[in-house]
Amino acid sequence: MNWWSRVGAAPRGSDVALAIDRGSRVQPLARRARAVAIVGVSPAMKGGIASVMQVYRAQGLEQRVPLCWIATAGEGSAAAKIGRFVLGLGELAALLVRGQLALAHLMVATGGSFWRKALIVRLCRLARVPVVFHVHSGLFDRFYAEAPPWQQRLIAATLRSANTVIALGGYWQRCLQQMAPQAQVVVIPNGVAVPPRQMTRTGLPGDRPLLLFLGRLLERKGVFDAITAFATVAPRRPALRLMLCGDGDPDPVRAAIARLPADIAARIDLPGWVEADDQPALFARAAVLLLPSLVENLPMCVLEAQAHGVPVIATPVGAVPDAVIDGVTGRLVAAGDVEGLSRALEDMTGDALTWRRMSLAAREHVEARFSAAAMIDALDALYRPHLQAPTRSCVRPTESP
Repeated sequence: MNWWSRVGAAPRGSDVALAIDRGSRVQPLARRARAVAIVGVSPAMKGGIASVMQVYRAQGLEQRVPLCWIATAGEGSAAAKIGRFVLGLGELAALLVRGQLALAHLMVATGGSFWRKALIVRLCRLARVPVVFHVHSGLFDRFYAEAPPWQQRLIAATLRSANTVIALGGYWQRCLQQMAPQAQVVVIPNGVAVPPRQMTRTGLPGDRPLLLFLGRLLERKGVFDAITAFATVAPRRPALRLMLCGDGDPDPVRAAIARLPADIAARIDLPGWVEADDQPALFARAAVLLLPSLVENLPMCVLEAQAHGVPVIATPVGAVPDAVIDGVTGRLVAAGDVEGLSRALEDMTGDALTWRRMSLAAREHVEARFSAAAMIDALDALYRPHLQAPTRSCVRPTESP
C-alpha cells in the first residue's frame, strides 16, 4: 500500500473521521484527534522535496506526531496536475471543516507551487489554523527579484502570514527576512541518515574510481561544466569515470558527450534517475560527488554523499557553503569556473591522504550538523505546541433554539 495518505469522509455516524496510511495498514484517526498535514508533492515525483519527505517517514516522524500527507502536485498533463491540486485541496478542506487540522506544513518551491501554497495559507488563516511555510527552491531569490511589484507584495504578505517560515540555511534565512522583515524565519536544515561507520569506505576506490553527479540534467545544475571538467582531467586520470545520474532531457547531454574524443566519451555513463535505495552502492564506488550548480538551496545529494564519506566538489551557492566546508569536507569552486573545477578534481583524485582526511571530516560534519535525527527533533519541537493547543474549528456550532 502506498504510504501517501488519502484523507476522506468517514461513513455517516462513524467514530472515524479520516484515515492515515502508515505503510502497511490504514490506521484510523479518531473524530476528535488533530493532526499535522504535510502538504507537498506526490511521492512518485523525483526531486529534493520528495526526498526530504521520504526521510521524514523513514526516520519515524509519523510515529512521534499524528500526521497526514496531502499531495497538491503531481506529474502528467496539465489536466492531471489541476486534478491533483483540486483533490488535495479537498482533502485539506475536509480537515479544516472538521477542526481536525492542528497545523499545516507546506512544502514550497517557486512558480505554481508557491501560488498554490499561498492560497492554502489564506484558507488556513481564515480557519485559524497555523501554518509552517517551508521553502525548498534554490530559485526563490530569483523568483522574488523577477516578480513585478504587486507579486512581490503578495509574496511578502504570504511569508508574513505564516506562523513560521523554514529556511534551509543562513543564506536563505537572510533572503527571506529581507523579503518580509516581519516574518518569523527559522533555519532547519535538511537531514540525512548517517550509515554505521563500518559501512563507510576508508580509502579511494582503487580500480575504477567514480566521479558522481546526482541531479537533474539541466544547465543550472552544472551538468555541462561537469562534463567539460572531466574531459580536461580524464587524460591524466585514465581510471576515472564520470556517471551522470538524473532525470530531465538527456539529448543535449548526449550531444555534449558526443563532441568529446571517443576514448573519453566512452568513460561517461548516463544511467538516468537513480532511486534512493540504489545510491549507497554508487557512493561506495565514488571518489567524489561533483555538483557545480549555478543555483541551489540545500541539495540532499551533497549531504548523502558526505554521510557516506564521499567528499564533494560544489559551488558556493544557496546553503551549499553550510554543508560543504571548503578545504575540509570538499572543495567549493565559483559557479561557472570550469578551470577551477578541473584543478579541484585533479587535486582531490590524485592525493590519497587529502582524500582520506576529507572523507572522514565530511562524515563527521554531516553527523554533527545535518543528521536526520536532528531534523526530526526540530520538527517535533515545532509541531508540539500546536498539537497541544485547543481545537479551533472553522465551523461554528449550531445554537440551540
